[in-house]
Amino acid sequence: MYLKSIEINGFKSFANKIVFEFPQGITGIVGPNGSGKSNIGDAVRWVLGEQSARQLRGSKMEDVIFSGTQSRRPMGFAYVAITFENANRIIPLDYEEVTVARRVYRSGESEYLINGSSCRRRDIVELFYDTGIGKEGYSIIGQGQVEKILSGKIEDSRELFDEAAGIAKYKKNRTVTEKSLEQERQNLERVTDILAELEKQVGPLEKQSAKAKEYLKLRDEEKDIDIHLFLYDYERLKKEQEENERQYKIVSGDLEDTRKTYEKIKEKNGKLQDQTQAVTESLETKESEKEELRRKKETKDNEILLLSHKVESNTLLITHYEELEKQSDEEKDTKTAEIEVLKKETVQKKQEISDGQKKLEELEESILTRRKEQESCEKKISGENDRLFSIMNTSSDTKEKLSRYAAMEEQLEIRNAEYNSRYISFNSELKEYNETAEELLKQQDAAKEAFEKQENLYQELEKREKHLQEKEQKYQDEMGNLNQEYLRTKSRYETLMNITERYDGYNQSIRRIMEQKNANPGIIGVVADILALPEKYETAIEIALGGALQNIVTEDNETAKKMINFLKKNRFGRATFLPLTNIRRRNSTISPSVLQDEGVIGIASTLVKVEERFQALVDSLLGRTVVVDTVDHALSLSRKNNFSLRLVTLDGELLNPGGAITGGAFRHSGNLLGRKREIEECKDSLRKAKAAWEERKEALSELKAGQQKLEEQKQQRKAKLDAASLLLHDLSNQIPDMDAKKEELSERITSLKEEHQILKEQIDEIRSQKEALLKEQRQ
Repeated sequence: MYLKSIEINGFKSFANKIVFEFPQGITGIVGPNGSGKSNIGDAVRWVLGEQSARQLRGSKMEDVIFSGTQSRRPMGFAYVAITFENANRIIPLDYEEVTVARRVYRSGESEYLINGSSCRRRDIVELFYDTGIGKEGYSIIGQGQVEKILSGKIEDSRELFDEAAGIAKYKKNRTVTEKSLEQERQNLERVTDILAELEKQVGPLEKQSAKAKEYLKLRDEEKDIDIHLFLYDYERLKKEQEENERQYKIVSGDLEDTRKTYEKIKEKNGKLQDQTQAVTESLETKESEKEELRRKKETKDNEILLLSHKVESNTLLITHYEELEKQSDEEKDTKTAEIEVLKKETVQKKQEISDGQKKLEELEESILTRRKEQESCEKKISGENDRLFSIMNTSSDTKEKLSRYAAMEEQLEIRNAEYNSRYISFNSELKEYNETAEELLKQQDAAKEAFEKQENLYQELEKREKHLQEKEQKYQDEMGNLNQEYLRTKSRYETLMNITERYDGYNQSIRRIMEQKNANPGIIGVVADILALPEKYETAIEIALGGALQNIVTEDNETAKKMINFLKKNRFGRATFLPLTNIRRRNSTISPSVLQDEGVIGIASTLVKVEERFQALVDSLLGRTVVVDTVDHALSLSRKNNFSLRLVTLDGELLNPGGAITGGAFRHSGNLLGRKREIEECKDSLRKAKAAWEERKEALSELKAGQQKLEEQKQQRKAKLDAASLLLHDLSNQIPDMDAKKEELSERITSLKEEHQILKEQIDEIRSQKEALLKEQRQ
């Protein structure tokens, strides 16, 4: 037998599935520190059944699952499978290869597999007994264990020698057997206590049996009396029926006569209805004629009213026309007066025209005189012109020079005007450039301010986005934790339900009976099923009930007898049944003064809650047991009452009548009473976890909607920020260009000023020469 391969997935640092093959010749695995060599040894120890997280270099079993990194999510489970070659059948299985696997989930669920089949951890541990391969075997020696073996106690080292000698399996079996014997001894003590208790109940039960027999006898007599009473009632009712039939015949004859009378009355009634119908139709005709006359009268009244309105309208029109005629007469008089005025004005205008013609004739005579004077002046001008031509001929040279100087002066003046125009234009351009530069600087400042504002708003949106992302991560983490909690609780709930449905922890006979519950409605359940009590009383009540906790409650004796026969037939063992028809409420024998003593909590039957029909059963089981808080108070109370009380403490110590005390460590291996409570707690936890998860989911949806809206706002703000940045960049480029243009224009204005000064000097020189020439001409 040799190790063939190891498959690891999700165990510690092995996030990916990896298979180590070990062909012939492989003696070890080497690698640098931190490469995971020790994790392989831990994986082998773990798959062979190691349950101590400390031996695996962890604090809890969940630490063996890959916990994730910054770039990789955690795994939800860890899986290790180890394969051995088994050709020589050292491992007691009829396979050439034996693969042992173990898988654990974060929810706490775990499973073991042998060649793919589910098994128990105990099966794997026993499989490798005496092979030296087990988790405690000498084949696996971890870091620091050599020194521990050499320097440890003899008892610690003995396990290795026992494993090597092949006797570890038998010693383990001996230990298990001794524990089983101890448990059976304790069970035997409990049975002895139960028998002692039942022996005390024999006397009262005999009295109850006698009463039950008397009850059955009286019940039979009651049944006979009920039968005679039924027969008597039957005869009486039969006679009453015959009398009722006779009276029915008489009433039937009377009913026939009444029916005939009814038919006659019905016929007369029909004739009366026909006459009434005719009269009604005649009245309706008269009413129609009356309505028609009323409508005609209303029509005539309307016509009279309309004519009255027309008369009033015509009267108003006549009055209006009379007023118009009066106004026309007044206007006629006015127009006549105006005509008279116009006639007078016409006469006046004719007189003015006559005067104008006279003035026109006078003006014509004046014009003739002026023309004669004009001819005389023209003759004088002609003479002066001749004299001027003479003078011009004598000074032609002077005129030529003056003309040349005038032309030069004119050209220089034109150039001067051009220089002035260009100077004004350049100054205007410079002014525009200065204004544009100032405007650009203002725009640059505004753009800087807008850019900084948009940048601040964008950074604020980024902070809000980061806050929402952190909040989203928080919600997701909370949802993950809630989901894990939900899965753990659900797993616990399903496990409890499976345990409850299978009745794990109960004797085989009890489980077999409960399997027949659906087919036999008379089976109510075990005693533990009908009880409900606070968690703090569970230990005390479980000890007080003892074996009665697994007693089966039935509706009647027939169901109990049927199930007893079922157990006998199939050899499923024995069981105790509690038919409700046999249980009678009994008065408590415990003195009320006992309940007033220190440390007394109450009678056990009053600390549990059951349906009313089970109260007598609970009183019979727990009505004579007192629950006390501590064993000291219990001992004091027992001595005070001469050891005649049955007492149980909250920690599980039991004081029986006579002075016997049972106590020690109590193991809730089955927790039969607490299962129902734990199931309800799991249901409540599942409901709360689901509600919290839904609440987080809704909040996460709202958060994502807010993130989407924020992203849209961020994109809009980003666009505005880019636009502001682009504008600022354009302005930053335009301002240097504008400065360069201003400098160039300033240089051109300086040059123009210099040229203008030279031109001004030339104009002054020409003017001085021209003045000198004119002065010379005058002389």
